[in-house]
Amino acid sequence: MVDTGTPFTRVDPLLAAELHLKTQGAIGVDGVGFSTEASFAYLDLLEAGSHSIANHPVVVEDDDR
Repeated sequence: MVDTGTPFTRVDPLLAAELHLKTQGAIGVDGVGFSTEASFAYLDLLEAGSHSIANHPVVVEDDDR
């Protein structure tokens, strides 16, 4: 699922491992009632239907808050 209302795409750590994503560092993630740090990486290619984007940044973060 792609959430177009968020400033970044979140990827579950298990999926990131399956995709062999190499994290590039840490980034601050703020939301309603929380503030945390997560790793970030870049997807070589993200495709949804006939649309695609190369070198897309993603946050590697577990959904357990």
